[in-house]
Amino acid sequence: MCAPCWVDNYSTFTMDGVTRPFKEVLKEKLIELDLWFKDGETRGEWQERIEVEGRSALRRYAGREKS
Repeated sequence: MCAPCWVDNYSTFTMDGVTRPFKEVLKEKLIELDLWFKDGETRGEWQERIEVEGRSALRRYAGREKS
């Protein structure tokens, strides 16, 4: 079974006794962080945007940049 198929069928996240599909939880968190797809945005643009945010977050976490 390929990785995406396995995730679709078996990957879950349990919190406070409630088990939900991992992809559903991930989407909600990305929306909360304003990292989900924006209207008219291509997959490449979206990937670049989340990559930039990830690097910025890592710099903040490492103490190299103030929030």
